[in-house]
Amino acid sequence: GSYTSDLRAKKNVAPIHYGLAEILQLDPMSFNWNHDDDSEVKSFSLGSAQKVQELMPEMVRDDGLDDGEGGQFKAVYEKEVIAVMVKAIQELAAEVETLKAALNQTN
Repeated sequence: GSYTSDLRAKKNVAPIHYGLAEILQLDPMSFNWNHDDDSEVKSFSLGSAQKVQELMPEMVRDDGLDDGEGGQFKAVYEKEVIAVMVKAIQELAAEVETLKAALNQTN
C-alpha cells in the first residue's frame, strides 16, 4: 500500500542516522506462529522486535495484544525500516565508488 510522503506534509525533516551498521546486525528469519496449526506455512521477518528495538527503538511499538504476562506483544513497523535499507544501499554504493576510484588510480 501507499501512504502520504509529500514533503509539504512533513516538519522537522532530518537525515536518518541509522544505516548499514544497524541492517548488518539484524537477524532475518523464517518462522511459524505459535498459534498456527499448519506447520508448513512459513512467515518471514527482518528479525525479532526485541532486536530491532535494541538497534532502532523508533521502529518498534506495542501492538496492543496482551502477551498473557501483563504486557503487550511488540510490533515492528517494517515499512519504516525501508528508509534505513535505502540508506544502507546508498552507503554501500558510496563505498563501491570509492573502491572503484582507488582501483582506477592504481591501474
